Amino acid sequence: MLDARAIREAAEADFEFINAARFWNAVIAIDTGPERYVLEMKDGRIARFELDRSGGSRHDLLIAAPSESWAEFLKPAPRPFFHDLFAAMSREGFVLEGNSHEWGPYYPALRRFFEIVRRTS
Repeated sequence: MLDARAIREAAEADFEFINAARFWNAVIAIDTGPERYVLEMKDGRIARFELDRSGGSRHDLLIAAPSESWAEFLKPAPRPFFHDLFAAMSREGFVLEGNSHEWGPYYPALRRFFEIVRRTS
Protein backbone atom coordinates (compact mmCIF):
# COMPACT_ATOMS: atom_id res chain seq x y z
CA MET A 1 0.00 0.00 0.00
CA LEU A 2 2.77 2.49 0.94
CA ASP A 3 6.07 3.10 -0.83
CA ALA A 4 8.17 3.13 2.34
CA ARG A 5 11.42 4.02 0.59
CA ALA A 6 9.96 7.03 -1.25
CA ILE A 7 8.19 8.23 1.90
CA ARG A 8 11.36 7.94 3.96
CA GLU A 9 13.40 9.83 1.36
CA ALA A 10 10.79 12.60 1.17
CA ALA A 11 10.58 12.89 4.96
CA GLU A 12 14.34 12.99 5.35
CA ALA A 13 14.45 15.91 2.90
CA ASP A 14 11.55 17.83 4.49
CA PHE A 15 12.69 20.67 6.73
CA GLU A 16 9.34 20.99 8.49
CA PHE A 17 9.32 17.30 9.45
CA ILE A 18 13.00 17.35 10.49
CA ASN A 19 12.44 20.41 12.66
CA ALA A 20 9.29 19.04 14.33
CA ALA A 21 10.86 15.62 14.95
CA ARG A 22 14.16 16.78 16.47
CA PHE A 23 15.16 14.81 19.58
CA TRP A 24 12.32 12.30 19.06
CA ASN A 25 12.96 8.69 20.02
CA ALA A 26 10.08 6.32 19.40
CA VAL A 27 8.82 3.29 17.53
CA ILE A 28 5.52 3.91 15.79
CA ALA A 29 3.43 1.07 14.37
CA ILE A 30 1.14 2.12 11.53
CA ASP A 31 -1.55 -0.51 10.95
CA THR A 32 -3.34 0.01 7.62
CA GLY A 33 -5.54 -3.06 7.89
CA PRO A 34 -3.82 -5.60 5.69
CA GLU A 35 -0.32 -4.25 6.41
CA ARG A 36 1.63 -2.87 9.32
CA TYR A 37 4.56 -0.50 8.97
CA VAL A 38 7.17 0.49 11.52
CA LEU A 39 8.53 4.01 11.77
CA GLU A 40 11.48 4.19 14.14
CA MET A 41 12.78 7.58 15.18
CA LYS A 42 16.19 7.96 16.84
CA ASP A 43 17.37 11.38 17.98
CA GLY A 44 14.93 13.04 15.58
CA ARG A 45 15.97 11.06 12.51
CA ILE A 46 14.26 8.17 10.76
CA ALA A 47 16.19 5.05 11.72
CA ARG A 48 13.80 2.88 9.70
CA PHE A 49 10.48 2.98 7.96
CA GLU A 50 9.43 -0.33 6.52
CA LEU A 51 6.81 -2.99 6.29
CA ASP A 52 6.70 -4.88 9.58
CA ARG A 53 7.38 -8.43 8.46
CA SER A 54 7.53 -9.72 12.05
CA GLY A 55 3.83 -9.04 12.51
CA GLY A 56 4.05 -7.24 15.81
CA SER A 57 7.19 -5.30 16.58
CA ARG A 58 7.45 -3.53 19.90
CA HIS A 59 6.07 -0.01 19.61
CA ASP A 60 5.54 3.11 21.68
CA LEU A 61 2.64 4.34 19.58
CA LEU A 62 0.12 2.47 17.45
CA ILE A 63 -1.87 4.24 14.76
CA ALA A 64 -4.52 1.93 13.31
CA ALA A 65 -7.61 2.12 11.12
CA PRO A 66 -9.46 -0.03 8.61
CA SER A 67 -8.04 0.01 5.08
CA GLU A 68 -11.08 1.94 3.76
CA SER A 69 -10.41 4.73 6.25
CA TRP A 70 -6.72 4.87 5.28
CA ALA A 71 -7.70 5.07 1.60
CA GLU A 72 -9.74 8.21 2.30
CA PHE A 73 -7.21 9.66 4.75
CA LEU A 74 -4.39 9.40 2.21
CA LYS A 75 -6.26 11.10 -0.64
CA PRO A 76 -4.72 14.42 -1.73
CA ALA A 77 -7.95 16.19 -0.68
CA PRO A 78 -9.70 13.90 1.84
CA ARG A 79 -13.28 14.34 3.03
CA PRO A 80 -13.90 16.29 6.24
CA PHE A 81 -12.64 14.49 9.36
CA PHE A 82 -10.05 12.59 7.32
CA HIS A 83 -7.74 15.61 7.03
CA ASP A 84 -6.06 15.06 10.43
CA LEU A 85 -5.42 12.15 12.80
CA PHE A 86 -7.26 13.74 15.75
CA ALA A 87 -10.28 14.52 13.60
CA ALA A 88 -10.22 10.99 12.15
CA MET A 89 -10.00 9.52 15.66
CA SER A 90 -13.15 11.32 16.71
CA ARG A 91 -15.36 9.91 13.96
CA GLU A 92 -13.64 7.73 11.42
CA GLY A 93 -12.31 4.65 13.25
CA PHE A 94 -8.71 5.74 13.69
CA VAL A 95 -7.03 4.69 16.92
CA LEU A 96 -3.91 6.14 18.53
CA GLU A 97 -2.64 3.98 21.38
CA GLY A 98 0.34 4.99 23.45
CA ASN A 99 1.43 7.38 26.12
CA SER A 100 0.37 10.82 24.90
CA HIS A 101 2.92 12.44 27.22
CA GLU A 102 5.61 10.77 25.11
CA TRP A 103 4.25 11.33 21.60
CA GLY A 104 2.10 14.43 22.18
CA PRO A 105 4.97 16.91 21.87
CA TYR A 106 5.78 15.31 18.51
CA TYR A 107 2.26 15.49 17.10
CA PRO A 108 3.37 18.20 14.62
CA ALA A 109 5.99 15.75 13.32
CA LEU A 110 3.36 13.00 12.97
CA ARG A 111 1.03 15.37 11.20
CA ARG A 112 3.75 16.45 8.80
CA PHE A 113 4.81 12.83 8.25
CA PHE A 114 1.29 11.94 7.10
CA GLU A 115 1.19 14.99 4.83
CA ILE A 116 4.35 13.57 3.23
CA VAL A 117 2.74 10.11 3.00
CA ARG A 118 -0.27 11.70 1.27
CA ARG A 119 1.97 13.48 -1.21
CA THR A 120 4.08 10.40 -1.88
CA SER A 121 1.36 7.74 -2.09
